[in-house]
Amino acid sequence: MENAIAMQLSGGWQYVTPQEGMMVFDRDAGQILIFRSEWEAAQEPAAPNGGAVVDVELRAAFLSLINGLKTVGILPTA
Repeated sequence: MENAIAMQLSGGWQYVTPQEGMMVFDRDAGQILIFRSEWEAAQEPAAPNGGAVVDVELRAAFLSLINGLKTVGILPTA
């Protein structure tokens, strides 16, 4: 069962189909996943690097952070 959540209940495995917006914590990855037709996880944004284009790098880092927060449902996508 693709994308299903497995739970061990009464000595056997039960599978639950995730619903849109469902969130789970992935212990192996140490992060929250959200289901939107498939499981999604926020990606770590790249840190600004200094140099002559600090403002551009900081803007890119903030945009990446905002997109990550949207991915996990902390910020709205619309």
